[in-house]
Amino acid sequence: WAVCDQNKLAWLKRHQSNIRADLYNGLTDVLQQQDINLQEVGKRVVLPSSYVGGDRFMQQLYQDSMALVRHFARPSLFITFTANPKWAEIEQELLP
Repeated sequence: WAVCDQNKLAWLKRHQSNIRADLYNGLTDVLQQQDINLQEVGKRVVLPSSYVGGDRFMQQLYQDSMALVRHFARPSLFITFTANPKWAEIEQELLP
């Protein structure tokens, strides 16, 4: 999985012009600040919302969920569950 993810990131880095990364002016905003250390400014690589796990991906999921809430009304329950797969209660319920 790590190799696939690394290849995907390398492709995104090489094809910034294809994903229109020049539309993001973060670096120019930093350069306009007065008290900056230029050693800390690197080359910006934009991760599109199609990159699973990226910031834009998470923001898009949030926006999609808020659109659903606007359309269907608020949910009456919001349940989350976090578990450890090594818990004895979970292991004994799993098939051998």
